[in-house]
Amino acid sequence: MPNHDFSINYGIKTGYNAAFIVDKADKDALVAEDPKSEELLKPILRGRDIKRYQAQWAELWLIYSYSGIEIDNYPAIKRHLLPHREALEKRTGGARRDRNGNLFVPYKWYELQVDYFNSGAYKQFMRDKLVWITLVESGRFAYDENRMYCLDSSFMMTGSSLKYLCALLNAELIRWFLQQVAPTSGMGTFQWKKVYVETIPIPKLSKTKQQPFIDLVDKILITKKADPEADTRKWEKEINRLTYDNYMLSKRETQLIEEMFWISLVLPQFLFLYWSDRKVDKPASLFRLPRRWYRRSGLSLWRQGCGQAVGWMIFDRMRGFGG
Repeated sequence: MPNHDFSINYGIKTGYNAAFIVDKADKDALVAEDPKSEELLKPILRGRDIKRYQAQWAELWLIYSYSGIEIDNYPAIKRHLLPHREALEKRTGGARRDRNGNLFVPYKWYELQVDYFNSGAYKQFMRDKLVWITLVESGRFAYDENRMYCLDSSFMMTGSSLKYLCALLNAELIRWFLQQVAPTSGMGTFQWKKVYVETIPIPKLSKTKQQPFIDLVDKILITKKADPEADTRKWEKEINRLTYDNYMLSKRETQLIEEMFWISLVLPQFLFLYWSDRKVDKPASLFRLPRRWYRRSGLSLWRQGCGQAVGWMIFDRMRGFGG
């Protein structure tokens, strides 16, 4: 995604969620005991709360006990954390050893492990952003305008054209592209980490040309706000169609991608084992599956010979949009 104005970071790392994440009842109790506690309580999204297009907040709160905090100024928060002190002191994430071999942990027992406070990057949580879960089968990008924080099992993106990006990154074509560059778990999920998401080529469109994508995302967001379980597939299919057009794919190439999308849902373990066994690069291997499998699958399109060359053409053409 070069030449686009955005910033990506993973979420807050507590090192021990049981101490730093509280429900509404505990949050209200902390504020009732000491009103200053509210300064540190932030709405938090877990990975499971992040859905396509919109997150479903579970009314959980993060105790944002940042680096350098004077914990004695927040007596209710300190009292809440004290029973967890032993477990918190055992955290070693981010620790390093000095010349004498002594382990140095760069945070106090009552502080978060990674909080972005000193760098100022925590301010990104208070902006409109995209959030997505790291290990998932398909793009699960949610648009957030509610100043939610998220955990390190997910990433956040701030910048411009976020609704346009939300549409593209949830599209089937982008899912297919990421499958070519990102590692798989072997169980149908892929690593939607920063290093791989940044390789996704995004056509840079004018605001006018972005508007059809934005309008569709707005329809989805409004509908899901009223009913999180609402069926928005008709608008998502339209986003898929606009995305194919965006990358100038032909009807036949579109059909190829859609069948590959289906294959990846049905036989993820087969694909993983095949890549591992043959030790070939992923984009090529997608088009080298045994003919007997194609015959059994009943996919006539594959039997008719749209193979490796077509796949590489699509892949390379998409990469050309990243400049």
